[in-house]
Amino acid sequence: MERLSVCHVVNALGDTSMPGDLATTQASLDSFGRVGVLSWFDIDTFQGIDSIETVCLDVPDTFRITSEQYATVKSVFEGYDLIHTHHPHSGFYAKLIATRLGKPIIHTEHNNHDGFTRKGRAANGLTNPLVDSVACVSESVRESLFRWERTLLADSKVSVINNGVNLDRLEAATNREWSIYDATEIGSSAIVVGSAGMLTEQKAHDVLIDGVGRANNRSDRPIELVISGDGELREQLTAQIERTGHSDRLHLLGFLDEREQVYKMMDEIDIYAMPSRWEGFCVAALEGLALGNACLFSEIPEFTEPFGQVAQFHDLNDPEDVADNLVTLVEDEQLRMELGKSAERLIRDQYTLEQTTRHYLEAYTELL
Repeated sequence: MERLSVCHVVNALGDTSMPGDLATTQASLDSFGRVGVLSWFDIDTFQGIDSIETVCLDVPDTFRITSEQYATVKSVFEGYDLIHTHHPHSGFYAKLIATRLGKPIIHTEHNNHDGFTRKGRAANGLTNPLVDSVACVSESVRESLFRWERTLLADSKVSVINNGVNLDRLEAATNREWSIYDATEIGSSAIVVGSAGMLTEQKAHDVLIDGVGRANNRSDRPIELVISGDGELREQLTAQIERTGHSDRLHLLGFLDEREQVYKMMDEIDIYAMPSRWEGFCVAALEGLALGNACLFSEIPEFTEPFGQVAQFHDLNDPEDVADNLVTLVEDEQLRMELGKSAERLIRDQYTLEQTTRHYLEAYTELL
């Protein structure tokens, strides 16, 4: 079979970007002759970026592009067999331009549509009928399509392709000399709960902070919380931490310099927690599971459907239930070990980046 060339279109490209991980993995396979990424806003360097072609339009944060930028997109697309879009904003223009060029298009839905802005939902939903295939990262994302979107989009075009994790990169990171115990003043006797993600309403870190505070009031063993990531709610969460009475045990780490530090943090903690209000198919959750953690997730379909047998779950937006589950996990070391082993086994069996890449290759081949 002739080697494929594919251009991924994203809003931005960086070290935590699933499209970037997918592109670099594709570039390592013999089935692909050329893999590129067109980024609408910006590109940060990341592991493997030299193996792919990158173009940044550097568009201002507005819903319009210039004639020069249009010409650049058109010129880039002409060099590829297939266009793979990932986000509503950049995808809106990319789908229109690729359609005009007669290029096959596959679009990935990465998040639950309840989390889209009205403008993003409209831009995405009105252009999806132009594409040849829509891949949802989970069954719950497919179910989140609004009725009007389903009316415009043929069911035969929609499939589910789960995200995956790079196990080699995770394993390599565990050998780094950096340690979360050096970055904070965590005592050796503490149980450490960790979480990674943007400090936004979606991730519900306020629920986790409240839950860990309550758990500390009831636990004989100290419970420390470390959260890597930054975002619009940092100031609000910092003030919340000061009110808990356990501020010396609750740590907002901000953005760590390297993604490998996040992985090392995940490897060193005892419990990985994500109290999200909604998700798509969260790669950070996959990473936390893959590193053998006992995991505590909010009881939403995006977590319960794939991970129902290998994690603990708490009621949505319920810090008291978070505390109950944490105290149980803190007191039961055997349960933590059993959950960690089953979680790691599940990810290795079903959710590797290589498996995700293979599924997309099958989808590309069918389109071409």
